[in-house]
Amino acid sequence: MNAKERFYSGLAKETIGKITSNTDNWTSFLRTMSRNYEFTYPEQVMIYAQRPNATFCKPYEDWNAENYRRYVKRGSTGIALFVMNRDKPYLRYVFDVADTGVRRSSPELKPWEVTPENRSYVMEAMERTFGVAADGVLEAQLEDIASALAAEYWDDYKKQFLDIVANSFLEEYDELNIEVAFKNAVANSVSYTMYCRFVESPDNYFEHEDFQKVFDFNTRQTVNALGTAVNAISTRMFQEIEKANASNITDDQKHFLQAIKNDVDCLYQKLCDLKSIGFRNLKDVAQIESTLRNKKIDLPNYANLNSDLMRSKTNVLNTTIDGVLNRIIQLRIKISRQNALIRNIISRNQKEINDFLRYAGYHYTVSIEESEGKNYRLLLHYEDHREAINAVQAHLSYGERNALALLLFMYSIKRETPDLVILDDPISSFDGNKKFAIVNMLFKEPGYLRGKTVLLLTHEFGTVVDMVHTMKRNFGAVSTAAFLSTRNGVLQEQQIHADDIKAYPAIAEKNIAESTDPLNKLIYLRRLMEFENNKNDAWQLLSNVFHVGDGTREAPMKCIGNGIEIPMTPDEVQKGTEDIKKYILDFDYQMAYQRMEDQNLLISLYDSTEANYERLQIYRLIFIGRPMNVVVQKFVNETYHVENDYMFQLDPRIYDTVPQYIVDVCNQAINELRTVQPA
Repeated sequence: MNAKERFYSGLAKETIGKITSNTDNWTSFLRTMSRNYEFTYPEQVMIYAQRPNATFCKPYEDWNAENYRRYVKRGSTGIALFVMNRDKPYLRYVFDVADTGVRRSSPELKPWEVTPENRSYVMEAMERTFGVAADGVLEAQLEDIASALAAEYWDDYKKQFLDIVANSFLEEYDELNIEVAFKNAVANSVSYTMYCRFVESPDNYFEHEDFQKVFDFNTRQTVNALGTAVNAISTRMFQEIEKANASNITDDQKHFLQAIKNDVDCLYQKLCDLKSIGFRNLKDVAQIESTLRNKKIDLPNYANLNSDLMRSKTNVLNTTIDGVLNRIIQLRIKISRQNALIRNIISRNQKEINDFLRYAGYHYTVSIEESEGKNYRLLLHYEDHREAINAVQAHLSYGERNALALLLFMYSIKRETPDLVILDDPISSFDGNKKFAIVNMLFKEPGYLRGKTVLLLTHEFGTVVDMVHTMKRNFGAVSTAAFLSTRNGVLQEQQIHADDIKAYPAIAEKNIAESTDPLNKLIYLRRLMEFENNKNDAWQLLSNVFHVGDGTREAPMKCIGNGIEIPMTPDEVQKGTEDIKKYILDFDYQMAYQRMEDQNLLISLYDSTEANYERLQIYRLIFIGRPMNVVVQKFVNETYHVENDYMFQLDPRIYDTVPQYIVDVCNQAINELRTVQPA
């Protein structure tokens, strides 16, 4: 803050400290406020501090503008006002009308006033606005309005005001008396401010006691709160009176102005209609000529606007319409062709939507019909019913609404032709038949997105299988897929080619052959047998290996149903071992059993295994008989057992399908069990 700003800041503080110290100071400030009600309370304080008798203040540029066409006299001193700009104040200056000179072209300055002729009109206007009856006395009406608005203001700002009464005389009051003091001070001050504009000597209508409560506002915060309230209420009332004065015209004047307004409104509507002219207005071929002739502007019918200037403007419009009328035959031919095109488009789109709904198993149809306003709208019907469904949310399921929303989105894509379309998992919530119907609609028939760059994000692997593997020929060679994963905050992308999608038996046999540790081989073999639903002796033997943690499997058992287990016979063990050796030549049950019992060996294998899928199975073996995180347990069970319907899968040793958060939970649990390995 520079020296000048510090000076005016000090002047403002000094003035605020004085204006409520006695009745004369306060009423003097209110008189300044009444003449300058367009300013804020802080600005009114600055005007009062520098020019208390100012009557009508404006910035320098406003006095020179078209509204006033006055000049500021040489040597005049501006009234400095603070302006807040992002919490940093700066000074701007205004000049009172007494500081200005008149030019020959200057309009007369005539402030509004309440006269015997317009008092009744003002009272009616104030009653309409504030709901307070006048009963023939304007001053009494204004006092009642001031009291009512003071009460409203208190209700709105009560809490803020109660927070600032500390260190003022109001601090000694209870809340009720503070409310009474506030309303009394504000209402009487607003009334005095009003009187300043209506009577010659407002002091004759007020007593010293009317302002007694004002003296209790003796801190800068409470004075500012009082001044802000009086400013807000009195400004609102003055503005209503000013509007009432502006509206105080004779019946003849009203009639004249209404006639002008009617002409302006009518011409404006005519121009708007002309601006919006297009196919919608002209689709009725038989009425084209009469429609265009009705768009011409017959200016003599607008008596109050029939000037040379207006005629020069409307002639341009009328000449343009005449030029179109001269080519009416060509226009009719083009519009007839356009109508035929629209009918074909409507028929095609309606059929496409209804085909999708039928093939996806939705018992609804749509119709595209023209409304009374010549617009087209899409109506939804129950199958074989003509009555349209209006409340869609009340009749359609969540899945049905999603399907229709996706359908409408596709038509918006067709219309807007964006460079890139991103679909964020739009089909995972649908069943298999509906999923394929949607994918077919998007990319094949009718193929709304065919030929466009589309990024489809989904957890639904069946869609990848259809588009990249089993039905790639149908969807075209341009379809590509990628597997996205995040590890430690890094997004990774792996391309998925048609030969990467394999039947699970092929994946299992490959990983059995390539795995270096016998345990990992057993993991894939166990799931292969479950996938093939081949619960033979080999499957029973492997089940014992993977349940070794319960300590009762040294002699292998087999399940015969209903949770009942009996020992496997030597022949069954021998037969199971032979079947397993077809895949794992060196399999030995006792050796596998002993390895499973060695927790440190399992943890070491967990650490050395790179595929998170295999880690998850080892984690399961370690935690047999121990408490396991329920989220991890569900995920482990889904990867251990065959609990999905996919015939085709990605190799889990290549595509890391295990979420990072699952691996993190497993790692934490393993670390808690970890023991120091012998050197």
